[in-house]
Amino acid sequence: MYDLLVVVHVVSAAVWVGGVVALTFVAVPVAQRQTGTLRGELLRDFGRRWRPIGWGALALAIATGVPIAEHWNAFDSEVLFDTRFGRLLLLKGGLVALLIALSVGHGRLGGVLARQIREGREQSARRPLVYAGRASLATTLAIPAVAVLLTR
Repeated sequence: MYDLLVVVHVVSAAVWVGGVVALTFVAVPVAQRQTGTLRGELLRDFGRRWRPIGWGALALAIATGVPIAEHWNAFDSEVLFDTRFGRLLLLKGGLVALLIALSVGHGRLGGVLARQIREGREQSARRPLVYAGRASLATTLAIPAVAVLLTR
């Protein structure tokens, strides 16, 4: 059962990371080269199609990560706070929480920016949206790096 949990955990994390990388470096640049309403429609459609896949994969990674950590007695306070493994696990958990916050914020900022564009207002949400997206990408890439360190 443990091996199955690890496989599902790794595959679901790969779906999240791969999807974020593909959106960031393939889909978004293509959409940004478009003009007018097509640009917004493409970005909105990418987001709508990605959300259930991405959030589902992230939820599955979290759901499998907890029993994997339990397998290693990681929630024992002596393990969690007094070992390298425990501290790395805390770091990974903190990064996952940060990733969720950044991703939710990025999604909301995207909606705000879309409204600003539709209404012809100043696009004040664009810069925070870009920063949230970059921070989300960096966090997404940091999590598997910490996961590799957990296995050493």
